[in-house]
Amino acid sequence: MEDKHGRAAEWLGAFARRGLRPRSPAAFGFALVCVGAATLLRLVIDFVAPDAVPFATYFPAILIATLIAGTAAGVLAMALGALVSWYIFVPPRFSMSNLRTEDVVSLLLFFFAALAIVWIADRYRALLRRLDEEEAYRKVVVEELGHRVKNKLATVYAILRHELRGHRDVWESAAGRLRALSAPHGVIDISWAEDGDDIVLDWRERDGPPVTAPAKRSFGTNLIERSLGAFQGTAKVEFAAAGVICRMRFPKTLAGA
Repeated sequence: MEDKHGRAAEWLGAFARRGLRPRSPAAFGFALVCVGAATLLRLVIDFVAPDAVPFATYFPAILIATLIAGTAAGVLAMALGALVSWYIFVPPRFSMSNLRTEDVVSLLLFFFAALAIVWIADRYRALLRRLDEEEAYRKVVVEELGHRVKNKLATVYAILRHELRGHRDVWESAAGRLRALSAPHGVIDISWAEDGDDIVLDWRERDGPPVTAPAKRSFGTNLIERSLGAFQGTAKVEFAAAGVICRMRFPKTLAGA
């Protein structure tokens, strides 16, 4: 059940981020749905509090319409919301005349607030679109870079294999390190927790190539331990067959906690 809910949340999140094509029939239709939902909600409120603010439920409708369907849909939701609310919920009801001064002021304030919502939501939507474009560009660059690095490693692997064919021990050591760099799979799980005045961070590798303990301490292990030691921190590295496990402990003050 949790998986289904998770997939549904991911789908809704992706839909909200991707949105509808502005000024399309689907976008304007979505605006109508938002106004209809806001009207139904206001009718429900009307049974409990008939004198409630008539425009209240239309603000979220305008916000959602703009975020999902664009500025034109948000303006449409604003106009329809004002019209429906004025006709149904502003006394005298079901009439478009005899508005009191306070009703006119409320209507003007509604338009002012609604326009602000549309403008802010449109800027936010544009920001998300730029972030998505930059993310897609970075993904292409990273994939291309990974492809080029793999080609270079394959070339280095072939050259070393040829040159070290008479030195089997050296070749086996170098080949293992190179194979660990050309591996296409592998996952790193990172978790952290508070332990008194310290923070404990666990780094666990899995689904990668088999791991064996090195014959001597590596530069990376020494670097981690020395870096944390300068701040009263510690690091413990375990070379498990399934992947390296590193537990780091350091004071909260180092993390700005």
